[in-house]
Amino acid sequence: MIPVIKEPWSFDENEQLHQATWVTTASGNHEKAKLKLTSRSQIGRFLRSDNVWSLRSQPLTEEEYTSLISVFIHALCDAGYLVQHKSEVQLRIDSLLWKASNLSEIAPDPLTSKRLQGNEKPKILMMPLNN
Repeated sequence: MIPVIKEPWSFDENEQLHQATWVTTASGNHEKAKLKLTSRSQIGRFLRSDNVWSLRSQPLTEEEYTSLISVFIHALCDAGYLVQHKSEVQLRIDSLLWKASNLSEIAPDPLTSKRLQGNEKPKILMMPLNN
């Protein structure tokens, strides 16, 4: 994919561009994929946990998770945010819109933050999508 950038931004002639990471929905070795979206991956364990789905009494099963990821991927591909090659997907960098904003606090990443006290569930902040 050729980098797309709008004026007045530009790439320096010596700038080293990194290729976006591919992820896979299948287990095993994959040529391009560096990350996995399987039910046992970090995102899989997070999405299957009962901390995410307040209206469910049970965590997602592996089959439910697989179906959920498949629906997410198809919706994001159809909307033009992802490209897919077999079981591997990649974010289309030209689909991102960078916007400056002032934040009083940066929410912890629910995938990597550890709970430090008690059994309090981590707060998950959802940012609204601006069109």
